[in-house]
Amino acid sequence: MDSRQGHPEPDSESPPVPRSPKLKASSKLNRWSMARALRSGVKIIDRPINAPHRQATTEEADRKTSAIDGDDVAAGKSIYLVSDGTGWTAEHSVNAALGQFEDGLVNRGCSVNTHLFSWVLKDAGSGAGEEETAVDLVEEDDLVVVTDAEAVDLVLPIRVKTLSDAYFKRIEAIEFTIKQDDGTLPENLGKADIILVGVSRTGKTPLSTYIAQKGYKVANVPFVMGVEPPKTVFEVEPRKVFALKIQLVVLQAIRRTRAKTLGVDTEGENRYSGFDLVRKELDFASKIYAKNPGWAISVFFGQVEDEEKLLEIINQAAKQKAMCFYTLANPSMSKSAKEACDQLGVLSVDILGPIIEGIASHLGVSPSGLTRGAPGRVKTLNDAYFKRIEAIEFTIKQDDGTLPENLGKADIILVGVSRTGKTPLSTYIAQTGYKVANVPFVMGVEPPKTLFEVEPRKVFALTIQLVVLQAIRRTRAKTLGVDTQGENRYSGFDLVRKELDFASKIYAKNPGWAVIDVTNKAIEETAAVILRLYHDSSDSSTSVPCISKRF
Repeated sequence: MDSRQGHPEPDSESPPVPRSPKLKASSKLNRWSMARALRSGVKIIDRPINAPHRQATTEEADRKTSAIDGDDVAAGKSIYLVSDGTGWTAEHSVNAALGQFEDGLVNRGCSVNTHLFSWVLKDAGSGAGEEETAVDLVEEDDLVVVTDAEAVDLVLPIRVKTLSDAYFKRIEAIEFTIKQDDGTLPENLGKADIILVGVSRTGKTPLSTYIAQKGYKVANVPFVMGVEPPKTVFEVEPRKVFALKIQLVVLQAIRRTRAKTLGVDTEGENRYSGFDLVRKELDFASKIYAKNPGWAISVFFGQVEDEEKLLEIINQAAKQKAMCFYTLANPSMSKSAKEACDQLGVLSVDILGPIIEGIASHLGVSPSGLTRGAPGRVKTLNDAYFKRIEAIEFTIKQDDGTLPENLGKADIILVGVSRTGKTPLSTYIAQTGYKVANVPFVMGVEPPKTLFEVEPRKVFALTIQLVVLQAIRRTRAKTLGVDTQGENRYSGFDLVRKELDFASKIYAKNPGWAVIDVTNKAIEETAAVILRLYHDSSDSSTSVPCISKRF
């Protein structure tokens, strides 16, 4: 993409005039790319402006983002998040704290806009001619603003070496996890780092894909009443197996909603979510769990509902000389945690407390003090929850060009040659509730016709620098134990170049597709770009994050 397009040179004759900060709306995502290049020390080269592919610098996108220009930004209360590259932490902490003010803000008709300012300064002494200060970087578009961050979760920028061991481990884990979904290939359970077991609709699939994003190979095995689980699940180390349990009434509610989503009739819905059937299935699973005491059934202290449990945890921390971080919405529980930690000599940090107090003071609204899932809070089993689950399941079934007849049902379609990161990108985006399909472009094989029948704005074409793709494929070949001849066939210079040329020709014939260079971009960063472009090109009037330049 043209990193210079729409970026006029400053008027050298105009003297600098001090002015108050103002947010100017723009969807010029290429400025973000240029800022990223400046951060990494890449020299920006002027390119022709008339690029053939869809970019974020369109009049339509400008109209969509103009709503945040000038005074509109200040229509509600604003919260600024300032980060030197760790904005993910600040954003998620603040969004968690904002959950304490849902009712108060709705009753007052008040909106809150969160603005993430994230940049990375170059290391001191990085070389001659690279002594930019923080101010210099800001003036060079190195300050990125994300508005209304709750609508679409953008994480930028991620400072990792893309081709590190952790990168390849993560990709391998995601691909393994997708192949092992829903009890597939039980003979491979021994290769998994983590195995999730449980009855239908206990969240095994979304949990698997989420954990896989952290680099763990996850398999999941459904327990179906009357069907013996695979023998291999009892042959692996018990510590790898995590048995999922859920309350009967909650599982009933989940299954009823699922049945309605699938259009199942009343009789079928009762067979799937009837009280007696659900109880029997849970009992069936519980009996298997009881026979395998080495399996972990509940080891997570996420739901600390009473002071007794809280003190038990802090006592354990004291015995192990651990440090304690806590996020307790209930002020009484938070106070008890602080007092117990001080009394037992446990070094502690209250993560949410100071944030909640600051927001309360800024908004003039008292926090609810209610925990997630408590009466009066937004229900966990809301439409967003089911949308997310459905999106993840759809995405797994559509991986690697499977079921091309369903491409029309996808929200987002990723295309590209092998090893451009389509699968990990798909599963990451699906975690936010979007149905994603990905289609591999193989030289000499025509892509499915249905790909060219969907709305072009839904298709995102991934490209990558030749030498980087070569390196990725070589590492992949070694991981698979491929011999030198096979490695050369898969990652040889001429073959990789031809494949990229093959894909580029298809992209050129479809100018409505957005072409994204994933070279040296983390999965999170590419996902943020895709979601931004997806919303810029939609006709939805919903308020979504806008990437702007701060002048």
